[in-house]
Amino acid sequence: SMLDCCEPLEQVKAKGISFGKLVCLAHCAGVKVQAYRTNQSTLDDFRVLIMRCSTSDDCHLISSYHRGTFKQTGTGHFSPIAGYHAGKDMALILDVAR
Repeated sequence: SMLDCCEPLEQVKAKGISFGKLVCLAHCAGVKVQAYRTNQSTLDDFRVLIMRCSTSDDCHLISSYHRGTFKQTGTGHFSPIAGYHAGKDMALILDVAR
C-alpha cells in the first residue's frame, strides 16, 4: 500500500503517524509539499500562508497540533485549515475527528 512507502502499515496502526511521515506520504502520492515547522517560521509567516492558501485553488494547508490545546482527548492530530478571519485573527480548522 502507499503507507508502506514511508512506514510499514502495522507500525502506523500501532503508533500513528508523525508530521514527517505525513509529508513523506504526500510525496509518495505525487503531491508537491512544502513543510513548515513552528521552530522554523513565525506566527506572521503562518498567517500569510493561511491567507494565501485560503484564496487559492492550488494550495492546501494541513495543520498538525496537540488536541489538548482545544480541550479535546488525545494528543497529536492533523486537520485541514480552510480559512482565516483577519479581524478576529482566527483560523477555520476543519476537524476530521469523530
